[in-house]
Amino acid sequence: MKKWEIYNTALHVLGRSCVEADLDFDPPAAEIDCCDVCWQQARMRALREHNWSFFVERLPVDMSPEADMPGHGYLHGYRLPYGLLTLAPAGDSPRYDVFGGIYYCNRKPSDGLYGIMDDCMENMDHPEDFDHLVAYALAYLIAPILAPGDQKASDLAASGYSWVRENLMRLESRNNGTVFMYGSDGYDEAEDEEERKVRDLYRRFHG
Repeated sequence: MKKWEIYNTALHVLGRSCVEADLDFDPPAAEIDCCDVCWQQARMRALREHNWSFFVERLPVDMSPEADMPGHGYLHGYRLPYGLLTLAPAGDSPRYDVFGGIYYCNRKPSDGLYGIMDDCMENMDHPEDFDHLVAYALAYLIAPILAPGDQKASDLAASGYSWVRENLMRLESRNNGTVFMYGSDGYDEAEDEEERKVRDLYRRFHG
């Protein structure tokens, strides 16, 4: 999904719309300008919501003895790459802290460091359905910022984001070979009333 389509989805929540050419105006329309301002904030929130396995990659961190910078009470310190959004530590990762872009620990991670980079959406391959759900998540995070006093739009965006996040978690669970638990019976495909309402809204907005 292209950026203008994400903006259009966000504007649909407010009963408005845009086309691709709107992004090329100089200066841009007020609504497009607002979407641009909200873009990075929404993007960072969506990508930091969870350690999405589709986006996690091994980080280019120099852990050679020459690059080691101990400090803050830790035996080791390693410079993290520019553009890192969030670390995705493995289950057996050592205790650590991050100060000033440096990863501090007492035990060097045996398999390196992993995380989500700012350019993960552009430079990584991932399933198309996951890509579209992330795009919808961005749209529903942008929408309420565009109209802070519109409670109806805010509620609609919150419902949409909740539905998107739930489906992202289902894809995440399947990608990791785990079960997404709704209750004692495990995975459940049944939709509650709220999900049905949001699906109806999706069909109205996106066909």
